[in-house]
Amino acid sequence: MKTLSTFLLLFLLILPCAIQAQENAFSGEYSSPVITFAIVAYDFNETLDFYTQILGMQKVDEFSIDEAFGKRSGLSNGVPFDVTVLRLTDDPNSSQIKITSFENPDELTKSEFIQDNVGVQYLTILVKSMKPFIDRIDEYGIEYRGETPTPLGNGRQFVLIQDPNGLFIELIGPE
Repeated sequence: MKTLSTFLLLFLLILPCAIQAQENAFSGEYSSPVITFAIVAYDFNETLDFYTQILGMQKVDEFSIDEAFGKRSGLSNGVPFDVTVLRLTDDPNSSQIKITSFENPDELTKSEFIQDNVGVQYLTILVKSMKPFIDRIDEYGIEYRGETPTPLGNGRQFVLIQDPNGLFIELIGPE
């Protein structure tokens, strides 16, 4: 019985270490903790204005993809395009959004709710104060989704809006 107890004790002590080692093995595969994603916009300027004027993101870079690289990389079938990079803050470790657009996009079909489509449907931004965001949302006449602002408890609230392409944006911050 003593051997079984000792085994169980060792197992319970080693298991968390093994789990942590597995997590560390995967985290060591990344050269940056930042995830960047791209939005292919129906209207580039309207989308850029939304993210810079409403959400307050900062333009930090822009670049072009030429026909050859678009095709070689698999990003496009040889169609060139321009990309603008935005960040939440001036910190190089801040999340980024890339915005691009193409001529003659298919007709815009915005989702009414997140279950209406597949793929990335919303992003969450944690803010220090809701007031400047609510002020800009109101100033620009952006429609609130649902019954927001909604209290979440613990002195936090939730605001849901959509960008010009139908991507849901949830803002979470203090009341």
